[in-house]
This record gives sequence, C-alpha cells and structure tokens, in this order.
Amino acid sequence: PPEHKQEEHVTLTCFVKDFYPKEVFVSWLVDDEPLNAEYSYSTSQPIKNGQNFSAYSQLTVDYSKWKSGAVFSCVVYHEGIDDKMRILTRSIDDNMEKAGVINLSMNTPSCKD
Repeated sequence: PPEHKQEEHVTLTCFVKDFYPKEVFVSWLVDDEPLNAEYSYSTSQPIKNGQNFSAYSQLTVDYSKWKSGAVFSCVVYHEGIDDKMRILTRSIDDNMEKAGVINLSMNTPSCKD
C-alpha cells in the first residue's frame, strides 16, 4: 500500500465477512504460488457478527519484495450451500494506488430446477 512506502515491511490485510457456517480457511499466494518460509501470516479465529462470521488474515512482506513487482493474493476457502467449495481470490501489487474492496455473501441462493 502507498502509505507504507518508507517502511521496511508492508502488512497486507484480507478481511472476510458475512460468511456462515463458521469454518473458513484463508491462505496467501505470491505470484500464484504458495508462500515459502520467508513470509509469515496469521489469520484470526472467526468472529461472530449476528448470525454470520468474519475473520481477517495479515501477511507481512519485506518492502524489497513488495517493490519487486510480486503479486500477492489472498485466497479464501469456504464450504457453502450444497457442500460445494466456494473460493475467492483477490490480488494486489505495488502498482495499485488503492486496493479494491470486494463484498461477498457466502449465503448465495441455490439455482431453481
């Protein structure tokens, strides 16, 4: 993010909201590959918000890697309606002036027969 240009590290945050049931898995990719040991991230336990849940995950990246043009992706896995896996990926890199926001409701209606 632009506001961190003078820091040694950049922290990226992925906020997942309005999902049900409680179980959710968040992971991160760099240039479409799983993270290796040079990265660290943590994901909160799901937080109850009414009948739904939210969670967030934070990835810490060295500023030099951030500036290298690498693309970081937050990947959210959630079991939704009809036991089908729902996956959402959002990517960000150093060239983005402002990260976009995606609102996702995990309670999507099923198709009519």
